Amino acid sequence: VHVQPKYNGQRMLLKGAEGWSRGGKDIIPGVIKHITDSTSKLDVTLDGELMLPGNVLLQETMKATKKYVPGTSEKLVYMVYD
Repeated sequence: VHVQPKYNGQRMLLKGAEGWSRGGKDIIPGVIKHITDSTSKLDVTLDGELMLPGNVLLQETMKATKKYVPGTSEKLVYMVYD
């Protein structure tokens, strides 16, 4: 059996500089710029979750992903599933 931990974040698919939710809603480019700068040359679609480190409440993570929040959105990390 292979399992992965449950993260408390926003599910996101990522290809190049574009990110979107499972439902197809775009993630604002400014929110994920610090992530896409290092993945923009990859020609694959990654599946994972955006989250704030430190076991932050889901509501705080969602605020940082729905709208660019200076000083907070830059802290988002992208945990990629296998």
